[in-house]
Amino acid sequence: KVEPIVWRVLNKDYKTTGTALLLAEKILTGGIRYYVDRNTRTIIGAGTKEGEPDTVYPNNWQYSTIRAWLNGRYETNDTQTMEYTDKGFLQTAFTQSARDLIADTTVYNSKVSTNPDGNATLWNSGENQHACANTSDKIFLLSQQESTTSEYDFAAYNESGKGNTRIRVTTDYAKATVAASSTDGYGGWWWLRSPYCVSGDYVYYIASSAYSYDYFYIRHTHGGVVPALSISLQ
Repeated sequence: KVEPIVWRVLNKDYKTTGTALLLAEKILTGGIRYYVDRNTRTIIGAGTKEGEPDTVYPNNWQYSTIRAWLNGRYETNDTQTMEYTDKGFLQTAFTQSARDLIADTTVYNSKVSTNPDGNATLWNSGENQHACANTSDKIFLLSQQESTTSEYDFAAYNESGKGNTRIRVTTDYAKATVAASSTDGYGGWWWLRSPYCVSGDYVYYIASSAYSYDYFYIRHTHGGVVPALSISLQ
């Protein structure tokens, strides 16, 4: 038994596509690792790093476990992500008619997206070798840039405290799946899709107090999942 999902409309014309960007109002689940191990992989044709076109770091969004779980599909013949084929969040949380309404979204994953909005050079002078190619997803996580975009009613990356619009409380289902619990006036912590710029096995996340610049180990199971999607409002 789970709660109905409530969505917040962040933008009515996401990236001028004519679709609205929606974000879950609460942390829906825990127990989903960003990726299942810390080893760098070699994937032929990945093209993720100049000079080493087949190198894939553990914090790569395109080849992540959490992306496979959200969309119910995988990018490679990887048994650790194949287990979600056609039985991920997309397939279990929505009816077929609802799935038909969800758009295929171009998800931007450049190094700019891994920095706060309006400050593309804040972290590591703007360089991030762990940034990956853009992806096409039905369901995705916000980037650090998106989670600090004032147009989406988010505060600056270093603003926190009660009432911050990045705060997301944990549902009972999320608590049962080991997501970090909310505290009075605050929320749990939840994953972003943006890789940390220094280490290949860490990813940025939203802290319980709503800071958006902290980073956590990719194998952690207590991170909350706050899905985003785009949909036509017509």
